[in-house]
Parts: sequence; C-alpha cells; structure tokens
Amino acid sequence: MGVYLSRRQWCRENISNYGLAILSKVDILASQAVFDRAFYYMPLNSKFFWWNHWPVSQLPNDGRIAEYPDRPAHSFTSTQDCAPYETTKNSITKIMLCGLTDKKIEELIPLGRSWCKPPELKILAGKFVDNGFDQTQKAYLVNCISSSTMKLTLSSNELSPIVNPAFVIKDWGPVIPALKVNGSKGKDFRFGYNHRIDGTDLVIWIKIKSVSPINIEFSPVK
Repeated sequence: MGVYLSRRQWCRENISNYGLAILSKVDILASQAVFDRAFYYMPLNSKFFWWNHWPVSQLPNDGRIAEYPDRPAHSFTSTQDCAPYETTKNSITKIMLCGLTDKKIEELIPLGRSWCKPPELKILAGKFVDNGFDQTQKAYLVNCISSSTMKLTLSSNELSPIVNPAFVIKDWGPVIPALKVNGSKGKDFRFGYNHRIDGTDLVIWIKIKSVSPINIEFSPVK
C-alpha cells in the first residue's frame, strides 16, 4: 500500500523540484500564496500543465509536475469542481465534456446545452424502447425489440439544442441503416457496431445542428 502525503509534507519533500526559496522549517501552509504562485505560474516545457504522478506512475504523493517528457504523464483541461454524476457507498463519479477547439465560447454554448440538457426523444413508430440519454456516452439509448423502421422526433429548442446527436440502438443487428431527416435522405452521418456475446448494437452519429424539432427515421437495409 502506498503512503499518502499531505500537501505540507509533499511540498517539503519535493521543494527542490519547484525551485521555491522556502526553508523546510517554514510552515508551508502559512506560505500558501507563495506556493500557489510557484505551482501555477512555473514555466514548463508544455503549453499545458502536466504531471507524472498517479495514475501513470506509482509515486506516493498527491502531485508532481512533469518537467521533461522522459516518462508517462497526464494533463487536464478543467477541474472536478462539479456535482457528482453518480454516488455509491464506496465511490463518486464525476464526468466532464472536454476537448480542444479554436471556436469562441459563444459557439460552444449550444454544444454544452445539448449535453447538459438534451432534447427529449419520442419514438413515433417501430418496435423500440427509449432508454433515455446517457451523458457518459453523449448518446441516446434505444432498445430494438423487433427489426423494423424506427421513426422518432427530437424536441429541440434554444435551451435544448441539437448538436450532432448520437444513438446507441441495442440489438439492432449487423444490418446497414438508412437515414432520413425531416423526410429527406440523410447523407452526413457515420455508424458502426458494438458486437456483444448475445447481440449486436448499432452506434450512429449524425452531423446536424438545430434549435427546432426534427424528425429522424432509421431503416434497416435488407
């Protein structure tokens, strides 16, 4: 079992790594402002902050900045200061939607809304069961009871927009899907399969953005 070090112990034992002009006899907690400035503004060989501690290594501490790319390291693009997605007796799960982009924040707001408050899905035709939206997959989950054409609507609006929706249709089978959007043949989409021991699921992604309700139709190509 590894030994967990407090921030104070860790700062003292790793003080040479940061070049801090703080003697070991000085209480690190009383010099928090100095530590934070050195921690967050230290020049690095990367445009991102990166670390080579757990989980990419077994170093027994709660933080170690990587100074050189000489071993596995990891970074982050945000923090975990958010509400838990799931809480159990022994764990807390938090999820974030992260990525790199050259778009402005105004252009990303619809994407965030589509994930945090996705449009309601309603099945209009076909032997399928709606299992809701799964944030961890950023996808709508649907069960296929019997192979047939599925018609559905996504009730999007300004607060719940559609931004490139994805669907995981359980037990669809290894069958190619045909797509229609608002009655017209869909062309800009991708699909693949998740092969399980007891069945095959269809995973389909559609490149489309809308703040108005849209009708979608999936049909098996036989």
